[in-house]
Amino acid sequence: MVVDVFEKKTGKTPKSIVDVCKTRLRNYDNEANQAKKAPSQRLENRNSRRASEFSPEEVAYIELKHALSNSLRERRSKEKLSQVEVAKLFKTSQSRVAKMEAGNPSVSIDLLAKSLLALGVSSKDLAKAIS
Repeated sequence: MVVDVFEKKTGKTPKSIVDVCKTRLRNYDNEANQAKKAPSQRLENRNSRRASEFSPEEVAYIELKHALSNSLRERRSKEKLSQVEVAKLFKTSQSRVAKMEAGNPSVSIDLLAKSLLALGVSSKDLAKAIS
């Protein structure tokens, strides 16, 4: 949560600060709710094309990527590793790990699979994650 710091001259928080904080909280709630949606629902919100306009192959690809991203996040949590620690293991940045876990379009399925294997996921578990 972002907190605005200002010099307090009265006992009351200025309305403009309260409005900004309410907007930020509303945006945060919307982002959190968006993250809970299925990949095809998120896709519809992020792209000008509706999810129904994607081919079955495109939807399957996106869902595969989403499954691998979730598996990576779950594996990292299970191993009690931070994104920074995983980034050091992969010789990359924390922000790149965050993008991997979010299923960012710039992250390939290949990278997600290699990362899971590097974290000790077996080929069998990897297959289970994408099935």
